[in-house]
Amino acid sequence: MTLRWAVHHCPHATYLVKADDDAFIDVPALQARLLRTFSVPPPRRTLACNVLPEGTQPQREGKWAVSERDYPWPEYPSYCAGLAYVTTPYLAHQLASVAEAGVAPRVWVDDVWVTGLVAAALRLTPYYLNLRYSYDHQELVLWAADASPSTPPPYTFVHLDAGLPDWYSTLTTLWRHALHAHNTTSPSIVLPTSSS
Repeated sequence: MTLRWAVHHCPHATYLVKADDDAFIDVPALQARLLRTFSVPPPRRTLACNVLPEGTQPQREGKWAVSERDYPWPEYPSYCAGLAYVTTPYLAHQLASVAEAGVAPRVWVDDVWVTGLVAAALRLTPYYLNLRYSYDHQELVLWAADASPSTPPPYTFVHLDAGLPDWYSTLTTLWRHALHAHNTTSPSIVLPTSSS
């Protein structure tokens, strides 16, 4: 549904970014990286993300558990970690169409299903942005404490743990650093309150 919505409402976008609601994205850094990496316009079948390698085993217990009945194979194909990925409207349409057609086995973990199984049916090879991701909240807290105001965030994509008391201050620090480093400060940009 997300892909279909994005394709319908943003058909002329160069890129679409799917991100979880606990992700910080340094948008100017991402834009610069994409401009340096891909042609303009980019290849129509562009998928860029934190790639998890082929052979990752399904979790059979815990929050991300997938039963053997739902996924009887011992390994997943290569897929994008779900925090955030970048694609084109053309590829988003292809992914949604193949998903709806039932060509690939369905699994409830959408990262694995859409960017793994469905992408494999399309014979996609994702572009690795792995070094641009951080899932270590404490690492970012320590960085924020020591970084000078003009230093850009060390990662383009950051997972923030909203269950931790300093998540909002870490978010605002990352955002301010991104704005300052990329000279995109604007009085029209307003950060939400921590209760939002």
